[in-house]
Amino acid sequence: MRILVIFVSGDNLEEYVENITMFRDFIDKRYSDCEVDYACILSSDSFDSLEKIVSLKYKEVNPKRQLSKMCDFITKYKDEFTYDWFIKTRPEIQLNREVDLSSLSLNSIHARAREYRGPKRILFGNSVGGVGYNRGYKSSTYSEKEELVALDDQFYIFHRTVIELGAFVPFIPEDVAEWYTPDNNKQEHEWVHSNCWKSRNILLNVIGIDILFERTSDIYAASGNLNC
Repeated sequence: MRILVIFVSGDNLEEYVENITMFRDFIDKRYSDCEVDYACILSSDSFDSLEKIVSLKYKEVNPKRQLSKMCDFITKYKDEFTYDWFIKTRPEIQLNREVDLSSLSLNSIHARAREYRGPKRILFGNSVGGVGYNRGYKSSTYSEKEELVALDDQFYIFHRTVIELGAFVPFIPEDVAEWYTPDNNKQEHEWVHSNCWKSRNILLNVIGIDILFERTSDIYAASGNLNC
């Protein structure tokens, strides 16, 4: 099995060297039987800190927002990709336990929930319900029927099948105003990601991922549990 880990960020990786090193060590240990490559998409040519930790198969400079970065990158290289699975992450992420890729469906994007109304009860399935900074936001509500899914955009997993289904076709924000909310200043936050994928008939699957999201300056948030 071949895996591509894609780091997506702005332009300052120096303060996240420890996080990235821990992430690399975890991936190398847990997926030692797989071939793992690394890619990075930054807003400026500032890859030095990362290249001291991992060997980068792909380096892209792109000043756009998170989702647009991913769409441009996937579109540019999709014809040469031979990977089975892709893991999109950010340098602030610490991954604490293995995600069993063999248990995941091939035609869905898999992540924690940022907002959810439905019946699933999942340990580590919530991106804002853990210890730390969560803006006091109630992100999940139990319902017998799954009524709403908005995936976390910090860390998500998808199979190459999802690329073939068109999940990452580039877009012009002005042409898809319905993906955005009036007050978000064109930020490509979690709801924009999920609205994009839903509009393209991509299935969204909430799973448990034990993550610590740590910005040394202002945010320290662990995965919470979904409806449990």
